[in-house]
Amino acid sequence: MQRKFDPQQESGRELGGEDAAARARESAYYHVLGYEEQERKDAVANAKLTAAAAKSANSKSLGAGINAGTGRPRRPLIVCASLVDKMPNLAGLCRTCEVFNAEALVVANKDRLLKDSQFTSVSVTAEQWLPLWSVAPEVAEIATFLKTQKARGYAVVAVEQTHGSVCLSEDPFKSTRQSHDNKVVLLLGAEKEGLPAPLLSLCDLYVEIPQAGMIRSLNVHVSGALVVFEYIRALLEEERFEAIDECVELNMGKVLEG
Repeated sequence: MQRKFDPQQESGRELGGEDAAARARESAYYHVLGYEEQERKDAVANAKLTAAAAKSANSKSLGAGINAGTGRPRRPLIVCASLVDKMPNLAGLCRTCEVFNAEALVVANKDRLLKDSQFTSVSVTAEQWLPLWSVAPEVAEIATFLKTQKARGYAVVAVEQTHGSVCLSEDPFKSTRQSHDNKVVLLLGAEKEGLPAPLLSLCDLYVEIPQAGMIRSLNVHVSGALVVFEYIRALLEEERFEAIDECVELNMGKVLEG
């Protein structure tokens, strides 16, 4: 049997004070965080689901549209891979985007992908659930697409090593959370060539992946997957703290009413 969390014993101080409101806040706080570990996790998970269901599609953490398979609102993350042309990379990106419930994957030619057996074999039906958008691989076409998304309030983030790039380990999406409500277009370059200069000039943020080996580059699918995961990880962390705050506020209200 697990030991119950004792806030007085753990903190080394007595709860109390003359201020009744302060006592209520402390009591509510420990009421939420004082459960056994599994109970706490369940409460947080339920609060997150309730909060997500109550928010509209305009919420900062929700993208455009609903995932038809899960019924969950999509994350406002668009991965632009029009410059990527190798089927295994495109299929891997499709699978990654579907797993993390992205808004869409942008490719050069959607119809060609869906007819390619190598793509469908690696994507393992992800293409059936994830929206695929076609944007031709010409610089002018991609630039037009990016400008359209910027007008919708999205930040364009390039996975590229530049003079002003932010390391992936340093919470690079913090700025987009504050300035663009988590709306991101992740722009990936072509295998070997990377991103053309005219497209780099349209980006709001440059992200690089820390490396320690002799080879100074990663496969484009691996790079994209790492950055997508970091975007989702930071977003879930933000939602977790919001859910805890909501639980504390709810229980504080119940204590005050009681």
